[in-house]
Amino acid sequence: MVLMHNKTNLKHILMKTSFDKQNKRDKYIYLFGACLMAVVFPLASIKAVLYSFLSSPVEFILYEAISVAALFFCVKDFMLVFKKEPTESSTDLPAFIYDIEHKNLKQLPYTVLPSEEKSISVEDDPIYGGAHRYILKNSLGFNNGKAEYDKTETVIQFVQKNDDGTMIPGVQSEQLALILLDRTEKLNKRFPSRENQAMMDGLRVFLDACEDRVKNRMERGVMGDLKK
Repeated sequence: MVLMHNKTNLKHILMKTSFDKQNKRDKYIYLFGACLMAVVFPLASIKAVLYSFLSSPVEFILYEAISVAALFFCVKDFMLVFKKEPTESSTDLPAFIYDIEHKNLKQLPYTVLPSEEKSISVEDDPIYGGAHRYILKNSLGFNNGKAEYDKTETVIQFVQKNDDGTMIPGVQSEQLALILLDRTEKLNKRFPSRENQAMMDGLRVFLDACEDRVKNRMERGVMGDLKK
């Protein structure tokens, strides 16, 4: 599962669903309140008019105040019902989501030329030492003579089978390699180079090895099992 820093992971989706349900309930409450005030307003106005003719200033002021208040809340509630929700951004997420996302992170020593900045981290675990969930700083390209990185991140979750048999959905290594191959082939059509060709050849070697490994595991009957 590849996610941008707006963090639409399972926790975020569940929270967003909960927020949406709460917003929907609130809108129903506002609508009920608006309709109730829409009934109270004319009744109070009629009462105020009647008491004005009956020369009862106290009652007139009372019902006039009620009618004005009813009109105010009626308009206010209708505005809340039809209020457009703001577009969600990464900064809208509660802070604890970031804490969850960045739990047990271990920075990897790798850099991407020409930058010397370590831009890749992995979520550590006691079994593999971190091999399934990676956090990458988003690149801003090469500008003003140097490579730059953004403050946002991309999370890559690889498919993971736990020792208890439960599964964490995610991408396959082959899928990422095929994306890289597809991207390099397309870029190479516009800017062909020997280096691009070498990258494509290397990716094809990797994919062939992945296919051989799958065939071998299927022949041995261990495909899908946590076995050598």
